Amino acid sequence: MVLLSGPENQRSKFHEGIINSPYFNTKNLLIYGNNYSVSNLPNHTENGVVDGIEIGKSFNKKNIVIARSGYSSIMDLAYLGAKAIYIPTPGLSEQVYLAKHLASHFNQITIKQEDLKKERPDIFKNIKPLNIDKKYFEFFKSII
Repeated sequence: MVLLSGPENQRSKFHEGIINSPYFNTKNLLIYGNNYSVSNLPNHTENGVVDGIEIGKSFNKKNIVIARSGYSSIMDLAYLGAKAIYIPTPGLSEQVYLAKHLASHFNQITIKQEDLKKERPDIFKNIKPLNIDKKYFEFFKSII
């Protein structure tokens, strides 16, 4: 499951990077947040901007969610107990910081947007849900 977000033109670059990545283009993708499809891949579905209820209906704890490392995305995914790969929006220092923090303190997988093209066969190994103690919800809130 991919949750597209962020300012344009980075949002489009993120989408393009995902569908052209060697890791994601042959998987069954469910993409949310795209108002138009730019791919012809037969094995995935793209949806426009939808509310959390619609995403929740599609969410399955077995899914791997690919999302930005923004505060609200992190909190939503932690609340759901989602397995996620975080990709910070280039130029947004708070997302870069949060991605580094998630990787170093919570063993979460983070990838730079420009690295979506690189070979990284280990990317899907050992992805664990982000289990945050309640005190960390307040910690994240305080640093944003």
